[in-house]
Amino acid sequence: MNIKANGNVNVNNGGKVNSKKKTVQVESTNGSVVVNSGGSIEAEKNVKVQSGAGKETIVNGTIKSRNGNVYINPGRRRTAGDVKIGKDGSVEAPNGEVYINAETLFISGKIKARTIQKRCKVCILDSTGSIEGRLKTKNKISMGIL
Repeated sequence: MNIKANGNVNVNNGGKVNSKKKTVQVESTNGSVVVNSGGSIEAEKNVKVQSGAGKETIVNGTIKSRNGNVYINPGRRRTAGDVKIGKDGSVEAPNGEVYINAETLFISGKIKARTIQKRCKVCILDSTGSIEGRLKTKNKISMGIL
């Protein structure tokens, strides 16, 4: 299942993008991808979320792969913007990996996976945030206040 837009993509409260058998890809060419509180993007296999070059990806709802991986801004073709996982936000791949490519990664919510890989210049873990899983990364995580 693919959802692609030129501007912003918003998954609002109660909105669901869900595939029980396939990969879900949500992409904005020139805007941000926002999953608001109560909204979700879920798939049995992989979930791919891609914001436009230099644009934010904001997760206040749920992004979850039940038996695959979650990719946020995968690849190096575009300049990644900030990724913000709000206090109600959750990025989960309990049976797979979470890959995040960001300029700055702010975590006030939860990241849960077997393995977590991040490529970002700065990663800030707020006091309400949590990371569960084996972290495979070269850069450190700073404690901070958002």
